[in-house]
Amino acid sequence: MHRPVPLLIVLLVLSACSASIRGVVRPGDQGPQLQEMQGRTWLLQPQTDEARLLRFLDGEEVVVEGSKRGRTLKADRWSLREGTHGLQAFYGPLLDGPNGFGVQDQGSQAFYTIDDDAVDLLIDHVGKPVVLEGYVEGAQAVRVVYYRVLAAPEAAP
Repeated sequence: MHRPVPLLIVLLVLSACSASIRGVVRPGDQGPQLQEMQGRTWLLQPQTDEARLLRFLDGEEVVVEGSKRGRTLKADRWSLREGTHGLQAFYGPLLDGPNGFGVQDQGSQAFYTIDDDAVDLLIDHVGKPVVLEGYVEGAQAVRVVYYRVLAAPEAAP
């Protein structure tokens, strides 16, 4: 025997539509927020480990994909569009491997080595995701001007 599905439940399920929204991430009292260029603000509710990294951003322009309901965006994934300083921006894990020390950029899927001064600053963060901004110098090499590690600071022993 089939039971009728209440209309309210159907409307609630259908009201959560998939979305891809571009804006600037800002921290907020209730968690990270995404502010669109037109001024509309979304409360971000990260649903995946990747989306949880949004809480470490402040001023970066991103595209967030997920589902929206009301003024809430349940974030599944995101991509970096622009950093906070107007320089070329890269996002991905820091790697120390046969190609050198650098970032595996999630946007271009390319590996970029970073300058020696930045290596000295970032060597303790190998394996962690970062946002780097800087100048491309040569073949897939970046002179880092600004960085943000997308991880909570580790407690001192």
